[in-house]
Amino acid sequence: MYSALTIAKYIIDKCTEENSPISNLQLQKILYYIQREFNKE
Repeated sequence: MYSALTIAKYIIDKCTEENSPISNLQLQKILYYIQREFNKE
């Protein structure tokens, strides 16, 4: 299992690599959706 911080760092790094900045709100929404999908299983 990964921590939320690890996943957030991955998302930020991926966005930086693709030259696509991400806002705090966008990051929070993505983390929310990931958590929601994970809890379905």
